[in-house]
Amino acid sequence: VRVTDATGTIISSIFTITQPQPLSGSVIETLNVYCYSGRTGYIKAIGVGGYAPTGYTYNLVGPVTSGLTRAGVVTFDGLAAGNYTIQITDSLASTYTTPTITLVEPNPVGASINTLTTITGSSITFSNFSGGTSGNYTVNCGNGLGPISVVPGNNLTLTNLISGTTYNTVISRNNCPGTNYIINLSW
Repeated sequence: VRVTDATGTIISSIFTITQPQPLSGSVIETLNVYCYSGRTGYIKAIGVGGYAPTGYTYNLVGPVTSGLTRAGVVTFDGLAAGNYTIQITDSLASTYTTPTITLVEPNPVGASINTLTTITGSSITFSNFSGGTSGNYTVNCGNGLGPISVVPGNNLTLTNLISGTTYNTVISRNNCPGTNYIINLSW
């Protein structure tokens, strides 16, 4: 810039005008949902570039929505399984949208159930356990039967049960809510 005053004195200064880096962002960490139908997932992201002297505005778009304004890393937690994007906006209203982030959940916990009822007694066999996250399955039949831990790949047979009894049975895994079965041993 060059300025000349009324007396002809010239003052000049050089200024450099810089343009901010293009606005972008990245997802730096995710955690999938721990239990079927749970809300334990999270996504951590950070905005970079653009003009954001006091931070960015982050809007989570997906099955769970949320908005936050801050500088640095942002964490969206309490998320259900599904597809999400994060819209990052700087102070000049420039917006960047992340690629789709997919959080997954385990399958529901379940098992095949077979009953055998005779005049001398009844039995229940649980097999083909599936779903949930790693670890043993837990079977709780009520009426004093359970909880019983079952290693994946094994079956569980309960014998000498009383015919005419109803068992409200819950199968779970790693403290995640499981599937509820009502088993009526009648003949």
